[in-house]
Amino acid sequence: MGEKNESGLKSGDQQAGQQLQQIIETDIDLLMTVVVGFGEVGSATLELMTNASKIAIISWCHHADRNAQVDERIMKTAMLFLVLDPSQQQDFTEAVALADRARQAGILTLCCCCVGANVEAKGRTLEMIKSHVDSLFIVTGDQQQGITVGTDRQAPIQSMAVECRSIIRAISDPMTMWSWVALDFEDERTVLANRGYATVAVGRGHGHNRAKIAAGTALIALLAKGIDLKACPAVFVQILSDETCTLDEFSDVGELVEHFSSDDCYIIVSAVTDGNIMDGCTTVYVVVAGLSWEMEFGQ
Repeated sequence: MGEKNESGLKSGDQQAGQQLQQIIETDIDLLMTVVVGFGEVGSATLELMTNASKIAIISWCHHADRNAQVDERIMKTAMLFLVLDPSQQQDFTEAVALADRARQAGILTLCCCCVGANVEAKGRTLEMIKSHVDSLFIVTGDQQQGITVGTDRQAPIQSMAVECRSIIRAISDPMTMWSWVALDFEDERTVLANRGYATVAVGRGHGHNRAKIAAGTALIALLAKGIDLKACPAVFVQILSDETCTLDEFSDVGELVEHFSSDDCYIIVSAVTDGNIMDGCTTVYVVVAGLSWEMEFGQ
């Protein structure tokens, strides 16, 4: 066991303690989104998001006094993401308790639950977590979102972290980046609040018809999972592109998603500009909520 420093934290928890202190000192009233990472996969996700603006990232540590201070600050935000491995019992217990407090405070509470490939064996645990959050995203790490991961034991963790980052970006970008087709936060709440299981598909496109290609790729990814949009009650679409994205491209994406959805599906579409995109790539995130266990896992 590591030695304790003057703050009472073990040496292995010093970095987490520093992150917690930063958020305590942050004016969180200016923030729409807080991401709390538990354990290894939570920390790996936060490392991928260190440059995200207007998003507070917190690496949770098992230190009651500091967590109580952070908890008070979290309760002032609008949206909370939890990233955890449910097999870690202490993380699971504290994450569920935090989720309950957040929802009681009216915060939209979402969870990325990292289970790897062994989904069926953790079905009971996932059902329990689902009852404590607004939407639950099951992360298996089988979707490589444009990042090469290593081949050692950290590879599954990094792969799941990449998937978690995509989920968080899909939902938080319209609230934290410049949107030329904006949406109200209550629109996102309508799609994601009290919805149960949810998932995100990602598509990318270049050149002519890039937006259609990106949207089509995302829709194909959903079909590959066995998810039929016509059976889904709510869909949120984010278009992420450079400054040359046009209203026609926006319309193309919306029409394509509507074509594959039911007439009574609640659909919202947002378009976000990222000035750092230099290759003309358009990314389309399709967030589908209100899934049952059978719809997501075919069982």
